[in-house]
This record gives sequence, structure tokens and C-alpha cells, in this order.
Amino acid sequence: MNNEEFDYEYLQLVEQQLELDDMQSKVAPCWEGYEMIGMKKGKNGKLVPNCVPIEKKEGKPLKDPDGGLTAAGRKYFKRTQGSNLKPGVMGPADTPEKMRRKGSFLTRFFTNPSGPMKDENGKATRLALSAAAWGEPVPQNAEDAAALAAKGRRLLDRYRNQKKS
Repeated sequence: MNNEEFDYEYLQLVEQQLELDDMQSKVAPCWEGYEMIGMKKGKNGKLVPNCVPIEKKEGKPLKDPDGGLTAAGRKYFKRTQGSNLKPGVMGPADTPEKMRRKGSFLTRFFTNPSGPMKDENGKATRLALSAAAWGEPVPQNAEDAAALAAKGRRLLDRYRNQKKS
């Protein structure tokens, strides 16, 4: 084996290792035990991965079994997605803010439902249970969902009328 062949083989190995390192940094840019939550500016002004420690789930459920998210679920969603979710309006929608929020939810979720109200075992789905998180009865079928959507439109109409006056 002469020096030219060795250099060529060595060069190929180095290039393969550099490609592998580059691929690994794109796939998993954080250390073990950390997860990437977006990007941030580094010391030199360039964008770098924002690596934060992974929080251990201490038995706190993220989804409420009766529908909606728990406080821990809303906090997790805010940390991972950046959204500021608020709990559903449980009581009567007696203020303009409550009318707007509840009306918007009911209209968006139940005008054209994204799935069935019951699963194959006859249990209410997460979509149907989401109504309970907003203080509404759990819809059993498409007609019940349509009634909730109509209620949502009425709430939005009341909100608009109050806003005008």
C-alpha cells in the first residue's frame, strides 16, 4: 500500500465521519437528558439549539380523564409549543370575554367535528369529552354536536351585539 492510496482512503474516512457528525448534530443537537425547544441566539449571535433539561413526569396526568387538559398539561403544552392555553369556561358565559371564548370553541370544534363522538366500544371520545371541559353536556351523536355548534354561534352573535353597543 503506497502513500497515495492511504491518503485517499484516509480522506474518505474523514469525510464520512464529518458527514455522520453533521447528521447527528441535526438529528439530536442536545445532550442526553436534554431536549431541544426551539432556537436561541448564541454568544456569537448565531442561532443555536435551545436545549433544556427534560422534566420527569411525576405521575401528573396531562389529559383530564373527564375531558380537556389538566394544569400540568397546559404548562407542558406552553413549554413545548409556546402557546398560552387557558382552561375552559365552566360556568355561564355572562361576560363578553366568556361569550367570545366559549362561542369560538363550540363553533370550531362542533360545526364540522374532526371525528366521531363515540368510539367502537360506545365510550365518549376525547372530542366529545372536550365539551365537558367547557361546562357543556357531552354530545352523544352528530345532532348533539350540531346543537353545541349552534349554541356557539348564538354566543358569538351575543358577543358581537354587546361589542357594538
